[in-house]
Amino acid sequence: SRRRGTESDPALSAEVWKEQYTYNDASRPMGIKTTIGEPGSTLSLFSATTYDSAGRVDTQTYPQLPTSSMAGLSVKHTYTAYGQLGALSNVGTGYVYWVGLGENAWGHVTAEQYPGVITGSHSDYLSTGQSQTLSWSGGTSDQVSYAYDGFGNLMRQQRSAGAAMNTETYTYDSLQRLTKAARAIGDPVTYTYSNSGNIEAAARSVAPSLVRRAISPMR
Repeated sequence: SRRRGTESDPALSAEVWKEQYTYNDASRPMGIKTTIGEPGSTLSLFSATTYDSAGRVDTQTYPQLPTSSMAGLSVKHTYTAYGQLGALSNVGTGYVYWVGLGENAWGHVTAEQYPGVITGSHSDYLSTGQSQTLSWSGGTSDQVSYAYDGFGNLMRQQRSAGAAMNTETYTYDSLQRLTKAARAIGDPVTYTYSNSGNIEAAARSVAPSLVRRAISPMR
């Protein structure tokens, strides 16, 4: 829960947000009640999860919008014969939101289908399981590609959407801490650290000046 107020004892301040959880006999989460309280009004939101006989998520029900008379969206999870997530659909109407068409040895989806003509194709670096490319087609093509260094740090990511393209590169120090993030479109950001290893400041280069934001050290 969270409280808001100026009382010396926090327990005396007004409770403005609270979440309550329920679990089934297998200790799996099955319900969440979120209560948001503001002066003059209280909003309660409910979400629920059911499971199949194998302990996998069967349905996921999301909170009902306070401005809508319709029940909250309930999504059915369907699995393949190998136990992989195969599809997501509307419990009430049967409308299919997503279909998984392939999965690799890392358990990551390699091909997917969205409603209409949108399809996704994804690949990993087989030795590490880290994402190599994520691409979608149908309408405007969209693709993101990634490259890593020998320590597994992200070195570069490049995104293209239609004719537009942007590349970000990352630099690290000998302790594998991020020291610079540079973009083909936009200004680079540099990071400095204190002797204790906490991020001390982030600075964005804007010619002819330098915008610097100090970060309070962790205590």
